[in-house]
Amino acid sequence: MQPLDAVLIYEVNQWGRKRSNFLSVANLTILGGFILPTTTASENVTANAILIDVQQGYPYGHAEVSHEDESLTTSWGSESTRDGLREPTRTTAVKRLSEDVQEMLSKLRLQLAEQRHG
Repeated sequence: MQPLDAVLIYEVNQWGRKRSNFLSVANLTILGGFILPTTTASENVTANAILIDVQQGYPYGHAEVSHEDESLTTSWGSESTRDGLREPTRTTAVKRLSEDVQEMLSKLRLQLAEQRHG
């Protein structure tokens, strides 16, 4: 069996934003700012990983995913809405990345087995 001395390097980037919609004119009133959904809050995540041979620096494979969640909210509640989106969005992206990495490793195992027996 051929040993595989490799390291998996990954990173997760996340950013959020708020966008006003056509109801944002209601933010001029206290009632509109608290009640009407005048803002779209969103969280975006990109996660990527690369498997690298530690002796030669050869990249065996890579994976990358992105995920976005968004929600309508009031203008004066948009930060708490973004806070509520932050962790689930990151968790979903990292879960999808781990699934892609598992698939990449399965393919690599098959390739290494074929090289040994081929």
